[in-house]
Amino acid sequence: MEHDESIYPDPDRFMPERFLNSDGKLKKEYTTSAFGFGRRLCPGIPFAERAIFINIASMLWTFNIKRSDQPDAKTGTPFQYDASDAAFVGDLSSPPNEFPAVFEARSPQRAEVARREWTECEKDFRNLLPAAKNK
Repeated sequence: MEHDESIYPDPDRFMPERFLNSDGKLKKEYTTSAFGFGRRLCPGIPFAERAIFINIASMLWTFNIKRSDQPDAKTGTPFQYDASDAAFVGDLSSPPNEFPAVFEARSPQRAEVARREWTECEKDFRNLLPAAKNK
């Protein structure tokens, strides 16, 4: 469904702008099968989309993210980034293959905020899932 060329021209090419209108906002007719469809539509879509937005915004606020100069461990040559379907693995979900990246804190203050938030999240996680305390 996500690779239907009548809906998404050149579906294997990474083009996030295909989902934006001329004002740079998400198209109203944007659809995805990631959350199901029809009667099986996930009721958590607004929560999931907002959570993803908050997480990405937090990462971009905290870090400068850039490609690594580290050579590919298999070939010893500079790492070649791949945006095609071959760069993703898995059946149920499709995480990308590992790739080198550098995350640099934008400032010591932002790094401290990230550390503090991480610590608080770990406390919440351990309280919500007591079995995780043993690991």
